[in-house]
Amino acid sequence: MSSLPHDPAESLLARFLASHSARDSKAFEAWARAQSELAADAALLARVERLRAQVARSDELLGGAAPAGGFFGRGGTKRADRSADDSSLGASFTPGQRVGTFKLTRFLAQGGMGQVWEAYDEELRRPVALKFVRPDHVDARSLERFEREARAGGRLNHPSIVRTLAFNGSGAPAWIAQELVEGSWTLKDFLDELRAEDKTPEGYYRKAAELVASLAEGLEAAHQARVIHRDIKPQNILIAPDDSPKLTDFGLARVIDDSFLSVTGEFAGTYAYMSPEQVTAKRIGLDHRSDIFSLGVVLYELLSLRRPFEGDTTHQISQKILFFEPPEPSKVRSQCPRELSIICGKALEKDPDRRYATMAEFAADLRRHLADEPIHARPPGTLVRVIKWARRNPGPSSAAAVGTIALAVISGLLVKQVRTANDLAESNLALEQSNVDLASQTQRAEASERESRANADQARRNAEEAERNAAAAQLALEVAEKKTNDVLSLSAQKDHDGLVAEAAKLWPAHPETIPAYEDWLRRANELINGRPADESKGLKKRPSLEEHKAKLAELRAEAKPLSEAEIQAERASHPKYAELQAKQAELLWRSRMLGDEPWPSEAAAEAELAKESLPTDADALNSLAWPLVDPAKPIYGQEVRALLLARRAVAAASEEKRSGIRDTLAWALLKVGRFDEALSEERTAQSEPGGEALKSSAADLEKAVGTWRGEELAKRRGERDALGAEVATLAAQVNERRTYEFADPEKEWWNRHLAKLVSDLELLRDPQTGLMNDVLAEPFGWGVAKRYEFAQSIGKRSVDGAEARSLWSEAIAAIKSSPKYGGLEIMPQMGLLPIGMDPDSQLWEFAHLQTGAPAVRGADGKLVLNEETGLVFVLIPSGTFLWQAPQHEVKLGTYFLSKYEMTQGQWQRIAASNPSGFHLSVLHPVQQVSWPMCSELLEHMGLSLPSEAQWTCAARSAEFPLHWIRSDTERDRRRARASDRSLRHNRAGAASSGLASGQSLEELGLCVVGTHAANGYGFHEMGQSVWEWCLDENLGSLVGEGGNPKMDPVATGDGTSSRSLRGGEIDPRTNVDEPWEVTRWVTPESRSHDVGLRPSRALRLSPSPLHPPK
Repeated sequence: MSSLPHDPAESLLARFLASHSARDSKAFEAWARAQSELAADAALLARVERLRAQVARSDELLGGAAPAGGFFGRGGTKRADRSADDSSLGASFTPGQRVGTFKLTRFLAQGGMGQVWEAYDEELRRPVALKFVRPDHVDARSLERFEREARAGGRLNHPSIVRTLAFNGSGAPAWIAQELVEGSWTLKDFLDELRAEDKTPEGYYRKAAELVASLAEGLEAAHQARVIHRDIKPQNILIAPDDSPKLTDFGLARVIDDSFLSVTGEFAGTYAYMSPEQVTAKRIGLDHRSDIFSLGVVLYELLSLRRPFEGDTTHQISQKILFFEPPEPSKVRSQCPRELSIICGKALEKDPDRRYATMAEFAADLRRHLADEPIHARPPGTLVRVIKWARRNPGPSSAAAVGTIALAVISGLLVKQVRTANDLAESNLALEQSNVDLASQTQRAEASERESRANADQARRNAEEAERNAAAAQLALEVAEKKTNDVLSLSAQKDHDGLVAEAAKLWPAHPETIPAYEDWLRRANELINGRPADESKGLKKRPSLEEHKAKLAELRAEAKPLSEAEIQAERASHPKYAELQAKQAELLWRSRMLGDEPWPSEAAAEAELAKESLPTDADALNSLAWPLVDPAKPIYGQEVRALLLARRAVAAASEEKRSGIRDTLAWALLKVGRFDEALSEERTAQSEPGGEALKSSAADLEKAVGTWRGEELAKRRGERDALGAEVATLAAQVNERRTYEFADPEKEWWNRHLAKLVSDLELLRDPQTGLMNDVLAEPFGWGVAKRYEFAQSIGKRSVDGAEARSLWSEAIAAIKSSPKYGGLEIMPQMGLLPIGMDPDSQLWEFAHLQTGAPAVRGADGKLVLNEETGLVFVLIPSGTFLWQAPQHEVKLGTYFLSKYEMTQGQWQRIAASNPSGFHLSVLHPVQQVSWPMCSELLEHMGLSLPSEAQWTCAARSAEFPLHWIRSDTERDRRRARASDRSLRHNRAGAASSGLASGQSLEELGLCVVGTHAANGYGFHEMGQSVWEWCLDENLGSLVGEGGNPKMDPVATGDGTSSRSLRGGEIDPRTNVDEPWEVTRWVTPESRSHDVGLRPSRALRLSPSPLHPPK
C-alpha cells in the first residue's frame, strides 16, 4: 500500500499533483495560498516550488504528456475557473435546493434557453446532470423543444451519446436528468484552446479520426432509432475524462415516426454546421444524411482548425454552404493525412446521394484509415474537380480549365517527341524521312491540341448545362410536390368530413359492426399520422397532420406582421385572457406566501391610496377591505391594499364595533403571510366587546393558518407548481397568434383552408374529446374507439361469457314454462342480461348494459336502483286486446318495454349531454326532449320508441277489459291530486325554463323513477311524472283492410304530422279516469319540461340488432 513521502516538501507536492498538473503554475499559486504549512514557512514554499518546476520540465522532456483528463482534456484549470465565474447565471436555483428526488450540488453551465446543474439523485444515489428551462424563457416553444429533447434522448443508449435518465414536463420547473459527464469540457473548448497554440500535438490527427468515428457510430445508433439530431456542432459534443466523446442536446432533433415533432415553422440547426438541405429549409425531405454533412463540418474543423464555411452574416454563410467548395484540409494543414481529407470531402458533398449513405459507412472508412487499410472514399475525378474548382473560382475558371487540360496534352506530346528523337539518333539512315514524319506529327499534335481545347470548352459547357438542368429539375419537382400537397390537403378535408358523417351512422355498437369500426379507425389514423406512397398498390402519399401544420406555418411566415398594438389587442381579446390574468395573480400570491417572491412595499401602496378619495368612517372602510380578504370569495393581487384599508378601519372604529373590524384585519394579515400577527389580532378581537361572536371565524382563521405550516407547506408548494404549469399552458394559448392577413388573396384562401383542416384534425384526435378516441363527449356522444371497444366486449358480457350463458339458460327455461308467456321460447338477446322475474308481475326483466350497470334485487325481490343503473326492460307477452276509439281488436307480438322512464343519467351516458330543463338527480326522468332527439339516441342503441298500442297494453297491464276503472275512492283521489296540480301548473304559467315562485318539483310531477307504485306488469309512473313519446302519427290508422286487426300496428302518416304523447297526469276537466284513455298530439320538434320517453326494444330472432324482430 503506497503512502505519502516523508519529506515535507515532497509530501506537499504529492498532494498538489493528486489533483493538478505540475505545469499549471497559476493553479499552484492559488493552491499554495490555501495551505497553512506554506503560509508560515517561506523556505518550505520555495522548496516545493523548485520541485514542481523540476517535475514540469521532466514532463516536457518525456514528450509533453497531456494534462490530467486525457488527450482532449486540456485547460482543466480554465474550465474550473469558468464554471465558478458563471455560477451567478444559475441564480434561479441554489446549491442544496431540492427538485423532486434531486439535490442540486453546483451550477455547471447556461445556454440560450436552459441551464445545467450537477445534482445528486437521492433515490438512486448517483450524481446526474439536471437540465432546466431558464425561468425567463418558459414558453410553449421552449417547453416543446425541451420535451422533444427528452423524448428523443430517451430512445437512445450508446456510449457516444449522453444518456437521458428521467424527465418531468408536467410540473414547474420542467427538468431532464442526464448522465453526468465530468468536467463539462466540450470539443469547442478544446478547439478554442488548440487554435491559440503554435502546433498540433503529436498523434493529433489519429485522435481526431478516432473521436469522429466514435461520434459517427453513436449517430448511427440514433438514426437506427429514427432520430435525426439536426444540430451537430462542437458545442454539443462533451469530452469525457477518458477522451470519449458524448453527443448531447437533442432539443432540435426530429423523431421520424413520432407525432410529436418540432414547433411549426421552427428553423432547426446552427448555420455554420448546417447541411444544404437545412439551409434551403427542405424540412419534409430532410433525412439522416443531413447529420452526415454536419459531422463532416466538425471533422473539417478538427483537421484544419477552421470552419469550412464562414462569413460575416448568416446569408454569406448559407451561400457558401450552397455554392462554395472549401479547400481540402490537407492543403490548409500540411500535416493532415490526405486520406482524412478525402473522407471529409465525401461527407461534405452538397448532393446527399454523393455522401456516405449511412453514419456506419462514415465510421467504417475512418476505422480503415486508422487500421492502415484502403479507404472506400475516392478523390473526385477530373470533371468533378473542374466543376468544384469553378465553384471556388467563378471568374477565371473557364480559361484556367482550358489551360490546364491543354498543358496536360502538350506534356504528353513532348514525351512522344523525345522518344522520336532517340529513334532518329539510333537510325541516321532514315533522318530525312524521320524529319518529314516529325513535321507531320507536329501538325497532328497542333490539331490535337486545338481539339483538346475544344473538348475542354465543351466539357465545361456540358457541366454548366447539367447543373442548370439539375436545378430546373429540382425546381420542377418542388413545384409538382407543392401542387400535389395542395391537392392532398383538399382531399384530406374531404376525407375528414366524410369520416365525421360516416361516424354518425356507425351505430349500434355491435359485433357485426367491428369491421366497419376497424376500417374507420384505420382511415382516421392515416389522416392524423400520414401514409407513405405505395406504387404497387396504387396508393398515393397522404400527408400527416404534422406536415399540414408545417405547411400552414410556412404559409403564415409570409403573412403581414402584426404591430405591437395589434398583438396586445389580439391577446386581450382571447376568450381565456381574463382567466390567464386571474391565475397569474393567484400564482404570484401563492409564490409570495411561500416566500419565493417579495410582497409589494406598503409605502408604495399607501402612496397609491393617498391619491384616492376614500371614506373615513370605519364601516365604509371595512366594506372596502373585507371583500378583498373574504376566504369564501378569494381575490388576488390586492392583499397589501386590503391590509392598509383594514388598519384604517380599526383605527376609526368605535369600541363596540372594533372587534368585528379587527377580525377583517386578522384575515388581511393572513393574506400577506403574517400568520402570528393574524392569530394575535384575532385573539385581541375576541377579547373586545362583541368578540364572543367571532368564535367560528377564529376557528376558521386558525385552520387556514395551519394549511401554510408544517407538512401542509409541501402540499401548498405542489399546488403552486401545478398552477404554474397551468399558467404556462394558458399563456401559450393566449399568446398564440390567431389572425393572419396576406397581400395575396390566394394565400389568404389557403390559410383559411389549412387552418380549418388543422383545427378539424386536432379536434378529431383530441385525447379528451376527439371523435376517434375512447371518449364520451359532445356532440357525438361515444367516440368511435369507445364504440369499437364496446362492440368487442358486449358479446361476452351479455351472451357468450360463462356467467351470461348461465343466466340466459335459466331465463329461457323459466319463460318457456311460465303460464304468462304461453310456452314462448326465446334465444339470448345481444346487449341484454337477465336479472330475474318480478315477484309481483311474474314477468321476466332484463338489464340493458349499454346504458349502465345491471339493477340488483333486494331481499324482497324488488329492484334497487342507484346512479349507475342502466335501463331495465320488461318482457311483455303477446296477445290481443280491445282498442277504444274506434273499438277494435289489436294484436301485439312479444316485446320489451322499459320498466321506468329513461333517466337523466342514462341519457347522458350515451349522449354526453343532459337536455333537461331541470338538471335534477341522475335518477330523475330526462325531460325537454323532442321526438327526433329521442329517435336518434335510441337508434344508437338498437332501441326505439314504443307504439301507442304497445304503450297502452303495458299501461293497462292487458288484464283489464276496456271498461275497467279503479274504485270510486281511488278515482276521486286521483282526480283531486291532478286538479290540485293543474291549478298550480296554470298559476305558474306552464313555463318550461324554470320553476315559478313557490312552485316545487313535485307540483310539476317530476320525481325519481320508481317513486310511484308499479302497475300489474311492473311498470312505474305510467300515469304520473312526465308524458312519454310514442311512434304514432296523428293521421295514421290502426285498423287493417276490411276492418281486420293489424299485427303490431303503428299509425303512420306523411312524416310531418303531430306525434302522440302518453302518460302524465290526467286533466280533471276531462271525463277520463286512466292514462291510457288520454293522448296528447304535439309537433315532433316540441320540447317541454314535462315530456320524456320510455324506450322499447323488439324481441329478435338472433342476438344481432341488424336482423328483423321476431
